[in-house]
Amino acid sequence: MKTVVLAYHEIGCAGLEFLKQAGADITGVFTHEDDPTETLWFGSVAQRAKEYGLNVYAPERINDPEWVEVLRNCEPEILFSFYYRKLVSAKILAIPRRGCYNLHGSLLPRFRGRSPTNWAILLGEKKTGVTLHEMVVKADAGVIVGQKEVEIGEDDDARAVLMKQVEATRALLAEVYPLLVQGRAPAIVQDESLATKFGGRRPEDGAGRGSAQDARAGPAASADRLRAPGPARSLQTGRCCEGKAHFRGKHGQTGRNRQWSTALGAGRGPEWARLYREAGRRSRQRACDRRDGRLGDVCGQRQFRVA
Repeated sequence: MKTVVLAYHEIGCAGLEFLKQAGADITGVFTHEDDPTETLWFGSVAQRAKEYGLNVYAPERINDPEWVEVLRNCEPEILFSFYYRKLVSAKILAIPRRGCYNLHGSLLPRFRGRSPTNWAILLGEKKTGVTLHEMVVKADAGVIVGQKEVEIGEDDDARAVLMKQVEATRALLAEVYPLLVQGRAPAIVQDESLATKFGGRRPEDGAGRGSAQDARAGPAASADRLRAPGPARSLQTGRCCEGKAHFRGKHGQTGRNRQWSTALGAGRGPEWARLYREAGRRSRQRACDRRDGRLGDVCGQRQFRVA
């Protein structure tokens, strides 16, 4: 079956390797140019594809008409996306007659969006996993083909959890790929009432055991230092660069009359997540993340911490 693969990162390598070993007729591999500002500890999909003698492309904008045509000329019957970092258009999704399938790093419908592994760790989850689902225009919302669960240990950092997800990806594909080939794969509709969604990690989201700067780009940048949060510690009082005080979870106005929401003293559990989601509903709000006895926030471009 002619197959196009969109892939990046360690899970992208695992997915590509599986399909090659399974005998898929891979007619094109689409990946990304590496970001020179990112810590590249993971395997290279481009290099792996070249070793297999496959056609490799790294478009900056895959949805541009010329790249849609390149993909169409690959004549895919099915398309797989493994940690590819860009959403693809409806025009691309309509090309493979056997459908398009994405490997997402969480147990959908929870933790849709970016950096799901990081968010699961930072919010104190005990488990996460991987989900293979049909791709639709709305991100991470298509019917589920299969899932594999992994545990998040107390001392697991993002790299440790992601490597568990790599193995879970191989195991999941071994189960569901033959069903996809045979046209007998499950199609489980996601329960939208259980869905949660998160964006990429940013410095203003605060820090876990490791810096928020590390967490921002996902496991690629934060794998060595981002760890599951420890127990919540007593709240402290400090002043940010605008001279406003943090007192027991309340934050006054900062400069430029912007209101900043706070979530202080959150160890494990849903309260921090609730406050963060509330903050995320307004484009200029931010959530402070308290971890490991310090309070992190960014006011303007300066870092405020309570040691």
